[in-house]
Amino acid sequence: MVLNQFSLTEIGAIFRNSTFPIMLGMAFLLIALAGFFEYRRKNNPAIPLLVAATSILLLKAILMLLVNRHIVWDAGLNWERIPWTAWNNAILEAVTTLAVMYVLFLLIHRKASGRRYLIFNGGILAGIIALGFLAGSDLVTATWIGNQQHWIVMGTHLFNMWMLEQLVRKSNELSDYTDPDDPHLVTSIGVLQMFCRTSLFANGVFIFAGSSPTVVYLGQATQAVAYFFFMLFSGHLSSISYWESRDRVNAVTRESQIMVELFELINNTITKAKGVDEVLKLITESAARTTTAAGAAMWLYRENKQAFENVSIAGVYPPLRPAKNISVYRHDTINQKTSQEKFGYGKTYAGVVAETREPIHVNDLLDKPHPLVEQTTKDAFDIKSLICVPILDEENKAIGVIGVVNKDDLYSRFTPSDLSLCQVLGKQTILAIRHFELIQESIAKKVSDRDVSIASQIQQNLLPTEYIEQENYEFHGFSVAAKGVGGDYFDIMNLEPGRFGVIMSDVAGKGIPASLVMVMISTVFRTMAASTSSTKVMAERVNEALCNSSTMDRYATFYYFIVDMNKGEMVYSNAAHGPLLVYHAKRDEFELYDTGGVPVGIARDAAYEEKTAKIDKGDILVLYTDGITEAMNLKRDQYSIERLKEQVKLHMDKPANEMTKVIYADVKEFCGTAPQHDDETLLILKLR
Repeated sequence: MVLNQFSLTEIGAIFRNSTFPIMLGMAFLLIALAGFFEYRRKNNPAIPLLVAATSILLLKAILMLLVNRHIVWDAGLNWERIPWTAWNNAILEAVTTLAVMYVLFLLIHRKASGRRYLIFNGGILAGIIALGFLAGSDLVTATWIGNQQHWIVMGTHLFNMWMLEQLVRKSNELSDYTDPDDPHLVTSIGVLQMFCRTSLFANGVFIFAGSSPTVVYLGQATQAVAYFFFMLFSGHLSSISYWESRDRVNAVTRESQIMVELFELINNTITKAKGVDEVLKLITESAARTTTAAGAAMWLYRENKQAFENVSIAGVYPPLRPAKNISVYRHDTINQKTSQEKFGYGKTYAGVVAETREPIHVNDLLDKPHPLVEQTTKDAFDIKSLICVPILDEENKAIGVIGVVNKDDLYSRFTPSDLSLCQVLGKQTILAIRHFELIQESIAKKVSDRDVSIASQIQQNLLPTEYIEQENYEFHGFSVAAKGVGGDYFDIMNLEPGRFGVIMSDVAGKGIPASLVMVMISTVFRTMAASTSSTKVMAERVNEALCNSSTMDRYATFYYFIVDMNKGEMVYSNAAHGPLLVYHAKRDEFELYDTGGVPVGIARDAAYEEKTAKIDKGDILVLYTDGITEAMNLKRDQYSIERLKEQVKLHMDKPANEMTKVIYADVKEFCGTAPQHDDETLLILKLR
């Protein structure tokens, strides 16, 4: 018979026997390998592991194809059939499953977890194989009934199923730390579980295979489906790491909790401190404590001396320039040298940070020296790792520097989370300094007009009162306090391209106490906005911060929404604030978006809702406080939401900044000579 001439019967044999699903599975695996060439261009360290897992599966499929080759080629070549039994298949399945699961554990877990998995399950598999051989040499003739070796074959497949189930459980844990708004990661986890479940089912089928070609075919076909799922998820799986995702989420949660606690601590200290130095010392100690550093230091710029001076040291911090005559590890001597140093912009690494306004974050300085960071007290106190960040004022000028050096655990390194904490501490430092000055002067001068002016200026610096014009939107707002210093707050933050969040709150009460609550809300928002895509979670965090503050008996209404222009939708949560007013230009109609919820700061266990709505280009979103809609004239008539709608529609073609101006003018015209009874705040967001 000519080799390339197959009868219909011979071709049909390919589809009737397990050769076809084996070849189909090989095709899927080859497609997956080809796809990795594109991913490897991104230098993703996970790709070699996926290539290894795919290659293991491919080698197994090739071996199975060789085992079944007699189905296709017996008639042409008269090759002898290779003996192959259920026991051989069970061992091959077990070894392959163990190898692939080990690689996948390395991919989504740490190496130590993968090694433990390999040692534990490898030991069990070795025991099963040894037990099989000890059962007798007639193992290859095992049958379904009457031969105890069959139960060893069944046990091997059950063990395979158990190994696969372990990865399913770990992927369930991974889903707890995956961003639900990332469809690739969510899909990848689901398909990973489908791969494991399908392979698990295939092993269950092989238990009942015996000598039935139909059952063997079903098992091989099921595995081909599993390889298809593997091909689907493997590319996106390269970006998944359970431990990194969990550590990142925990770091963000830890960071936000630290900042809330720190703000409460600073607020308590400010009211009791005799001078600003106490507050700066507290912040420096917090920098060392929150980053678990061996030492921290802070320098502030003195205009009269035209230099930066050290204002606080926590732990031990080496001087910025080489120090002499330090031959032993003496904390007091080292810190004394550091405290006496002065430097200008661009001088020493701290001066470079102040000049460039860019942080320095380096690890392993003993092995990889840094061009800017000197070992100033070599052998007495070596710098192993370092973070140094600028303290920026309202004009983005560096007025100080914070540095942390060496982890308490000498084998650990400073992480990006530590850098983020130091940067947030830098922002809190300038805020604490300004508010300390304000409160101390207010106490001394009985809240004079000058104090109110300072507080009002600080408050205005926290509000985005300038006209903002971006590719996807234009934004403008204003806030006019009834008593010079108010408790109304609004802000906007770009979260990622085409996605941004907007917040508004109205603190109960007036004056400086309300402004302090406003600053706390601002702190939580600016710390948390980039790390959570849930408006409900944001409301809960703000509520938690206010409820945990022991010095503030204040509450506030609160509204937060996130616009995603890429999806054409908006998510929002409301805590007893006025509903969001949306004008849909294409439909020429208004809608009010509202959810249930009590004001933040009242109940620790308060629950908040989160809803989703469709938005479109051309829509106009309006948020306001009741100082606008409830503004009254001498007849005690209120301005009302209906009059606000009329003004929005009347001036819808104007830019956002002009709309706010004409609406505010209309409010003033409506009120006439009646006194302003509440803070008046309004923002307008026009989508493009």
